[in-house]
Amino acid sequence: MSLSDEDCRQLVARLLSDTDYALKLRRDSYSLVEEAARDAAVMKRLASDPIFFSNLILGIRHTPYQTRFLASRAKRIVLRWPRQSGKTLSLAAYAAEQNQPHHTPRAVTRYVTSRSSID
Repeated sequence: MSLSDEDCRQLVARLLSDTDYALKLRRDSYSLVEEAARDAAVMKRLASDPIFFSNLILGIRHTPYQTRFLASRAKRIVLRWPRQSGKTLSLAAYAAEQNQPHHTPRAVTRYVTSRSSID
């Protein structure tokens, strides 16, 4: 599917201004995501914004604490989240975003313990 220049400009403007629209577009029409990804502004935002990358490319809506983790640029990060809180999903999104060609490779290490294993 090919959009006119004007339609493509409107699509890109909406994508860059509305996070929920990125999720909806990813879910409903991936061909439009591919079309929008040809735009330099979208590519720049994908390269610099892990939340936007996760929403548009992976189709994941994160909770506020997952968003804080993904947006962090700290050298070391410790996550102390309860069971079923999205640790694996968040780390997978982080690793996928960090694996883009514009990033310097970083190691992602995951340690999981449960209270019963400590006692």
